[in-house]
Amino acid sequence: MSSLGNAWLCCFEKSIEWLDRVAARRVSGEAAHLATGRRGERAAFFYLRRLGFVITARQWKTMKTRGDLDLVAWEKDILCFVEVKTRTTRTVAPAEAAVDAE
Repeated sequence: MSSLGNAWLCCFEKSIEWLDRVAARRVSGEAAHLATGRRGERAAFFYLRRLGFVITARQWKTMKTRGDLDLVAWEKDILCFVEVKTRTTRTVAPAEAAVDAE
């Protein structure tokens, strides 16, 4: 990614973070763990964009199965399915333990 593109992406990310903070003050009904997960998915999105991934879907769902795919992205000619697990502490089980077959 070019330095101009990277600077634009960084500015966009900071704007989204600021808007989320403003929205969080207005809406206090969201559970803390959901807000943490949303921040983690957003951070993963921008991290992958900086690495050159092309994100094609976020929170993709189908009616046939439970759950969702956090991110679907292309890295050159490889399609990637990304599951994001955000933790506020390292004292819990590793992220792999929280992903099941579904």
